Amino acid sequence: MKTIAITGGIGSGKTVVSNILRASGYPVYDCDERAKILTAISPEIKKGLISIFGENIYGEEGLNKKLLAERLFADAQTRTSVNSIIHPVVFADFDRWRSEQNSDTVFIESAILYESRFDKFVDEVWCVTAPQEVRIARVEKRNGMPRKQIEKRMASQLSDETVLSKATHVILNDDETPVLPQLLNYFPNI
Repeated sequence: MKTIAITGGIGSGKTVVSNILRASGYPVYDCDERAKILTAISPEIKKGLISIFGENIYGEEGLNKKLLAERLFADAQTRTSVNSIIHPVVFADFDRWRSEQNSDTVFIESAILYESRFDKFVDEVWCVTAPQEVRIARVEKRNGMPRKQIEKRMASQLSDETVLSKATHVILNDDETPVLPQLLNYFPNI
């Protein structure tokens, strides 16, 4: 089974590419969405996060996502510690999911493909990119997040140059260049 990663920074348009692939019948594993679910249900993750942040990281309504995000994007060491707890659980979940798929090709969407080291388990990497101002505008509109917070998150991710240099294929998603024809160049079966 061929495994292709879809990566790119926040607001680059990874989900646009994933949605086209899903609409074409391909299975796509969304690391961010699964990580959100797993942080709510995994005893291993819950125990690890409590060991780092204390009991107040989980409240009556579950994980305190705002507090977690504030701490994650404020300190690289904290981010590394949290990722060392979450990534193995997400990878095990992905591995189980992949084994259940009835397809010659599966896709994994991950904003932090290289930081999580998931790139070691894929055959190709498709990097979705867009100009920084386009990305910021998208995230402001989608999440209602202030510009400074978006820039902080962007700074916490690998640079576009680094990710692009490692990619098998690059997909420009600048709101002017159509995405589908680019995908068809790389994967004609869509």
